[in-house]
Amino acid sequence: MADAGYGGPEVRLQQLKMRLRFILNAIIDQKIHTEGMSEKEAIGRMMNDGFQEEGEAAGKWKRAQLTSTQLSTYYVGNAEMNDIRAAWEKDHGKYPDLRALHDGMLSFGNAAPKYNPRADGLQRRCAAPASRRDSSMTARAWRPRMISPPGSRATTSKR
Repeated sequence: MADAGYGGPEVRLQQLKMRLRFILNAIIDQKIHTEGMSEKEAIGRMMNDGFQEEGEAAGKWKRAQLTSTQLSTYYVGNAEMNDIRAAWEKDHGKYPDLRALHDGMLSFGNAAPKYNPRADGLQRRCAAPASRRDSSMTARAWRPRMISPPGSRATTSKR
């Protein structure tokens, strides 16, 4: 939205701050698990370089101790969303109807970006007016990988 002029410089600054956090969190996550980054160094980087509050930084330190890639997932998800948007803009111009893109992506549910169709299926579905969309369009929808707990039957659903 900020690219289209909404919100002014404040919104753009907030977007850049979030991008900085995604990148910094991914770097810190990797350094914690591969180079033994200390708690003091990690929290210092988050607060000084990433403009994060002490409580937020301490919470991220705790999450990083529990899982080895959790902080990196924000960066990966953002990168995937940027790739999807770039592909959309390639076919629809620099300032396409982003609502159609977002509505099309959301129509597949809350799947991770990698499970959203990036090309033909999403573009055709988003390009068609709502009145022309039908259930046959969803036949090309993503198929999520279902990860079931041990001892249960794994299933795959189709949306």
